[in-house]
Amino acid sequence: MPRGCRLSGKTLHRWDKPQLTDWETLVRECTPMAFQTAWRILGHLQDTEDAVQEALVQAFRAHRRGEIRNWGGFVRTAITSRALDRLRQRRTADALPENLASPGNESPDRMAEMNELAQWLRSAVARLPARQAEVFSLHYFGELSHAEIAAELKITSEAVAMALHKARASIAAKQSQSTSTNSIRSADR
Repeated sequence: MPRGCRLSGKTLHRWDKPQLTDWETLVRECTPMAFQTAWRILGHLQDTEDAVQEALVQAFRAHRRGEIRNWGGFVRTAITSRALDRLRQRRTADALPENLASPGNESPDRMAEMNELAQWLRSAVARLPARQAEVFSLHYFGELSHAEIAAELKITSEAVAMALHKARASIAAKQSQSTSTNSIRSADR
């Protein structure tokens, strides 16, 4: 799994001053991580591709202005923001099943259940306040630590922990409410 963008065989998110000279290098080295992060959030091919393109353009422009100190973090934060924007814009869409591309031993019922749960989670994250959604996505979908998130968002680790706690509590409450609603519907049948 790509941990960050790579140039010359080194992970950019650990570099202080990467030597990025052209658009093709950025696309080649950062697209796998950006695509994977956006896909985890969106689960929809076209939206994922669009979000990746927007984030890479944002990164290239920021690079030209000399604003990037941490490539992996910058691209991951940009892609998370773009993906969350798209997730909020999209109310209903035909999502490509997440495990369609990977063969597995899952039954069709189990695959349907997993896809339904993934769609529910995406919807729940899209309804979170912006900061909570960003922190939650960077932590769980982008696999960043509290310290990495704090550095990228220019907030304290305590603020990251609080936003993550609130996001999890909100999602848990929505899940509990959803479970109660489904139980009532089942009892009415």
